[in-house]
Amino acid sequence: NNDARLCPPVKLYNMVITALGRCNTEAGISAAHDLIQHMENNGSLHVTSRPNTVTYTAYMKALADMCCPSAARRAEEVLITMESLYRKGNASVKPTLMSYNTSLRAWAKVQNRNGAERADRVLSQMEAKSNAGVSTVRPDLYSYSICIDAWAKSRDGRAGERAENIFERMQSKPSCLRPNVVVYNALINAWGASR
Repeated sequence: NNDARLCPPVKLYNMVITALGRCNTEAGISAAHDLIQHMENNGSLHVTSRPNTVTYTAYMKALADMCCPSAARRAEEVLITMESLYRKGNASVKPTLMSYNTSLRAWAKVQNRNGAERADRVLSQMEAKSNAGVSTVRPDLYSYSICIDAWAKSRDGRAGERAENIFERMQSKPSCLRPNVVVYNALINAWGASR
C-alpha cells in the first residue's frame, strides 16, 4: 500500500534498529540491515520513512558492538555510504561526530594492530575534514581517547609510540583539548602493552 498515513515515521524505524542492535547477535544485525534496505527501497514512496543520520549511526553502533573485523569494516562502509549520499545532496544523512566516533569505536573493539591502524586512519580523516573547515566532525576528547585505547589494546610492540603520537596530535590542536584520566590511563596502558 502506498498510503503515507500507514507508513511508520523514521523515528520508529530508528527505535527498532537500535533495539535490534542491542541484541548483539548476527541475527539482530541482519534484521537491522534488512529494515534499512526496506527503508531505502521505499523512501521514494514515503519521504517520512527514509533512513537518516540516526538510522545509519544506530546501525553502525550495532556493528561496533559485535567487536570483530568484518563488522568494523561494515561500519566504516556505512560511514562511507553516508558521506557519498550527503555529497549527492541528501542532507538528512550528513555524518556527525557521533557517526565518526562510532566508526572509531568499531575499529578499536577489534583489539589488534589492524584495528588500531584503521581507527587511526579514521581519526586522520576527521582531522583533515576539520582542518578543511568541517567543524561538525572535529575530533573531540572521546575521539582521541578511543584511538589511544585502540593502540593500548592492539598487542602491538610499538603501541606506546603510536598512542603517544595521537596524544601529541590531540594536544597540538587549536581547540586545546585537555586530557582527562581516561586519556592518561589509555596512554599508560599503551606504553605498558609495548614490548
